Amino acid sequence: MSVPPFEFFNITRCLSSWMSNKKRILLIDDEKVSFDTIDFILGEVFELIHKREFREGQTALKKDKYDLVLLDLDLDNTGSRGLRKGLE
Repeated sequence: MSVPPFEFFNITRCLSSWMSNKKRILLIDDEKVSFDTIDFILGEVFELIHKREFREGQTALKKDKYDLVLLDLDLDNTGSRGLRKGLE
């Protein structure tokens, strides 16, 4: 039994709409294993963006919106200081 083209189109449109509504997580961490682990656990549900340096993360935050930011506080000894400075 074949599926009429309009039904396939509706399914495709629903899936693309669902995919475009994924929540975005920015991970700022210099260790790839951290990103790989979080991507393995959350990657199918969330859109993950990985930045390896604190400054790259700051730039990303200025350019785009994220629903959650995960920051390695020991990131090159800048993570926690940069976070505190940003909150002051």
